[in-house]
Amino acid sequence: FTDISNRAWAVESINKLAAAGIVNGVSSDKFAPDAYSKRADFIVMLVKTFGLTGPATDNFDDVADSKYYADALAIAKTAGIATGYGDGNFGPEKTITRQDMMVLVAKALEFAGIELDTDTAALDRYADADKVADYAKPYVAALINAGLANGTDNGIEPLALITRAQMSVLVANVYDVVLDAAENYTEAQAEEEEVLEETTDAADAEETAEETTEEVTE
Repeated sequence: FTDISNRAWAVESINKLAAAGIVNGVSSDKFAPDAYSKRADFIVMLVKTFGLTGPATDNFDDVADSKYYADALAIAKTAGIATGYGDGNFGPEKTITRQDMMVLVAKALEFAGIELDTDTAALDRYADADKVADYAKPYVAALINAGLANGTDNGIEPLALITRAQMSVLVANVYDVVLDAAENYTEAQAEEEEVLEETTDAADAEETAEETTEEVTE
């Protein structure tokens, strides 16, 4: 992208996510790093980051089936990652705040089976911690405790809107966590299969030895 050099702190993250097919530009060579992210667009990124697929059995009342983000929102709702406003709506076209972004990320990590430390004591060092909504506090704390999110010079700024560049940095960090978790899972599965194979081989050998003993006895 030709318009991200002025946001050097986000260039690596944006390029990483673009290469992985997680983010797209607003055109073939523009990313619009300073544009605010929509709530629906952030869900699309999360679903791609975690590799989530259907079946999705339900969707929000304000999400039309024809929208490009409809499938992603249905998947996120079915998984319990996105819960919306409690009135059946999600507000897909609205811009997303820092605290809501953190809530969605933390819920996605929980859905993926990644343990989180939700101790809200982590919020105490921020002067504006009292501005974090009660529903968001454990999730915001979880990302801070995990080192996936930090405050700004002005604190947590829970109600501040998120730019596409800021969103990319957080999601790139989460993407690394997801890749590590996937690698660990694959290694654990391989070890289990190896142990199972060794156990099976040992059982087969024991059975063969018993059959040989019976033949000799007879």
